[in-house]
Amino acid sequence: LFRKWIKHFFYGNDEISDKIENSIIEIEEVKDMLSTTLKKRDKLQFEQGKIEGKIETARNLLKKKTSVKEISEITGLPTSEIEKLNR
Repeated sequence: LFRKWIKHFFYGNDEISDKIENSIIEIEEVKDMLSTTLKKRDKLQFEQGKIEGKIETARNLLKKKTSVKEISEITGLPTSEIEKLNR
């Protein structure tokens, strides 16, 4: 709708109309890139939160003297990472 208004408003001046149209396209492309970037950031933050939750669980289980192998089975964390937490 906005593009039609621009074409109508600048009727007869194709140079200005084309420049505005190109600017609108560039703005939409930047908006799409920003949206994609924000979605990726959100996904990474979610994944980081899951990992931090597993580490917290592993620490709590270590305090209860649960074996490293069992903690690994429960959390899905590698035993080497759990052993680092145990130091």
